[in-house]
Amino acid sequence: MSRLHLDEGIHQINCIGLRETMTTPMVLHATCDYVVEERMSNYWANFIRTGNPNGDELPEFPPSTKEKKQTMWLGISWGSGSLSADDSRVQFVEGWLATMPEW
Repeated sequence: MSRLHLDEGIHQINCIGLRETMTTPMVLHATCDYVVEERMSNYWANFIRTGNPNGDELPEFPPSTKEKKQTMWLGISWGSGSLSADDSRVQFVEGWLATMPEW
């Protein structure tokens, strides 16, 4: 299993609350992992409840727009930032994604 897919699987286990019921942990989590999990759960709960991920004293998660393309940094640092220091990289990925069929 690739690292990406393993991480996705662990994320899903954490999201649906199975982590606490598993008798054999798949990985050992550090304290900082639980901080990320708690904050992300709060962002998702806020978004589901209100349509806005912000609130509950969380770092501001501003919307990404066509004029200001940005992402949210989670973990070692918290806050919003640009997708890339080089707009041509963003344009390349957007162009590539545009060639993909819709699901």
